[in-house]
Amino acid sequence: MLFCALLAGCATRPVPQVAVPSPPGDCVAWFAAAEEAVAEAGVRDVQAARVQGQPHLRVDRLLAALAAERPDGKRFAAWVDRAADLAREGWTVELANLPAASRALLVDGGETGALRERTEACVTEQVPVTLADSAGREALLDSARVPDAYVDWQRALGLYPLTRLAVLAGYFRWRDELDASYLLPLDALPLRGELRRYASPWRQADAAVPDWRRDALGYPLLDVDEREALFAAHAPLWEIDSVDRNDLPGAPVWPGDDWRATVDTARPVVYRHLSYTRIAGVILPQLNYLLWFPARPPERDGDIYAGHLDGLLLRVTLDRAGRPLLYDTIHPCGCYHMFFPGPRLVPRPETGGEGFHVPQRAPELGDGERLAVRIAAVTHQLQRLHVLPATTPATPLEVREYAALRSLEYPGGRRSLFGEDGLVVGTERSERFLLWPMGVPSAGAMRQWGQHATAFIGRRHFDDAGLVGDGFEAIPAAD
Repeated sequence: MLFCALLAGCATRPVPQVAVPSPPGDCVAWFAAAEEAVAEAGVRDVQAARVQGQPHLRVDRLLAALAAERPDGKRFAAWVDRAADLAREGWTVELANLPAASRALLVDGGETGALRERTEACVTEQVPVTLADSAGREALLDSARVPDAYVDWQRALGLYPLTRLAVLAGYFRWRDELDASYLLPLDALPLRGELRRYASPWRQADAAVPDWRRDALGYPLLDVDEREALFAAHAPLWEIDSVDRNDLPGAPVWPGDDWRATVDTARPVVYRHLSYTRIAGVILPQLNYLLWFPARPPERDGDIYAGHLDGLLLRVTLDRAGRPLLYDTIHPCGCYHMFFPGPRLVPRPETGGEGFHVPQRAPELGDGERLAVRIAAVTHQLQRLHVLPATTPATPLEVREYAALRSLEYPGGRRSLFGEDGLVVGTERSERFLLWPMGVPSAGAMRQWGQHATAFIGRRHFDDAGLVGDGFEAIPAAD
């Protein structure tokens, strides 16, 4: 619980810059030794990208986009603070996942708490050094980049300009079939098993909240209470057509007798993650809710989409008043990206490629109502967003932080659900053999936040800084 609370805290508010005594030894040498230990143990975490030559800094796609704008003064200081926060998170999970012997080589006793304190002290010590190095600022900002999740050599070898045409045709066939199902009345949707409802705690959202306090970069500064209120106000009610245990939500765990992680369905769990996007120059919060399922079983012989583990992630992009502006969803493979815009977003005309798939508009919520997410059996495809009374009976979902998936208990220690490549081992799909010319590594496999390539044609990531603005135009609010 302490480990999860640390990660959640780092993700939601700046770490106070307090005076701390310099740790014994050289922080440069400490980071070098820690990096070597992490590399040798194969526990590198790739949720945020390392900044070359700056082990106390890491960046995500939004921070990388802001770096390209050359922030200075207070904006640069805020940028460094956020990059340091991401580094703290990354080092925390990596050092916790080290084998006991490796931890003992870094600090006496190898206790995780001592490792965390040493890392915190060194990050805090190096931040003012970075701020004072005006000569190296340009080089730092130049190196603050996140590699995209595509493999160029696969596209070259796979004759991408030609093979993409067949993939695009298949995508449009799938999209047309799905859109036809969205024309059906809700009660006409096929039901293969039992419709089960699950929900985490909910509270009525305020009609509007004043615009949040912001740092010099424009990030909302959400305190713990504000964050909890937002996640509770927009928490969906999940309706899942359930045929067998593969349609039951649960928690990924590392069993002692399997080389793959499995999903424990004894306690239904929803994972949450706070992210940010930027629309028309304004940074807005996004609430992410993720369910995991044990598998996506085959619907027929030779089903290339079947495989171990599956899930569904719903993201809620909020406007400046804390109201839903857009819903969008993916599976943890980055597949099946769909958008559900509210009334103040207008889709931009499609200019080629897959476009931004909008199967329906977002439903409007009234007082005492919450969003309901209808999920198909077996495929776990999103079938509909609709509205239900908040009092609708549902099985309670335990709420956990997404960050906890980066360091799960494992026989003899801790281990991330995700490998060093950002993929979940053992979740490969046969579709990867068909789609590899599109350049997506192991298409169909489950993957970590920051590694979700969501388009086979072109390049697009779930966490791209300007994703919403690329696909939609905002209509100014009447108020």
